[in-house]
Amino acid sequence: MTVFLEWTLLLVLGGVALATRAVTLPGVVAGLVLAAALMVAPGPGPLALFVLFVVAGSVSSRLGADIKRRRGGAQEDGGRRGVEHALANGLVPALMVLAGGWDLLPGGAAAGALAAMGALSAVLSDTVAGEWGAWLGGEPRSILTGRLEPVGKDGAVSGAGLLAGLVAAAAAGLLAATWGGPFVQVFVVVTAAGFAGNVVDSLLGATLQPRLGPYGNSLVNVACALTGALVALL
Repeated sequence: MTVFLEWTLLLVLGGVALATRAVTLPGVVAGLVLAAALMVAPGPGPLALFVLFVVAGSVSSRLGADIKRRRGGAQEDGGRRGVEHALANGLVPALMVLAGGWDLLPGGAAAGALAAMGALSAVLSDTVAGEWGAWLGGEPRSILTGRLEPVGKDGAVSGAGLLAGLVAAAAAGLLAATWGGPFVQVFVVVTAAGFAGNVVDSLLGATLQPRLGPYGNSLVNVACALTGALVALL
């Protein structure tokens, strides 16, 4: 895919996101800046996973909206994303690509791209797990104690949510594997990185996030992405 086509796709995607009120205008601008960093990667894998994250996250936030509201698991402002959300989920993969391009990572640009895809798999898995769990899951339980928790409670998971998160991570792994590298190896690494980040996000949500104040959710999302990147680099 040429740079022209990549930018055309991103601008169309941004326009649709604005028109459907899925993302704020500053959020779209931040997303385009992060996407530009991902374009530096050797191959379109990181950018493809970024697009998958934006589309799947936006669609998932709208599925079963009425049910989520009744259960208390709906996102604020209808799940509309802004700058903080874009940075919390997209900054780590963008930095991984840049670090790889600048030879700051063992393995260079290829390692940076793989780490970025691991990070994007993690934030995708976490987002889908939360949205689908609030929609289709039963009563969630604390990931630490197993006790029943209210829907939407940080650190609470459901079987449906975990399964949705695993499927999302596998979808990211499959997409990543189609863009080069040993197919099975890339698929396994990106899938494992995604689900690991999802689990770490829930663990931090149950322990550290309540102590971090208003930016707790965003900081935990950064940790989720960073976990995915580090697992991919192992």
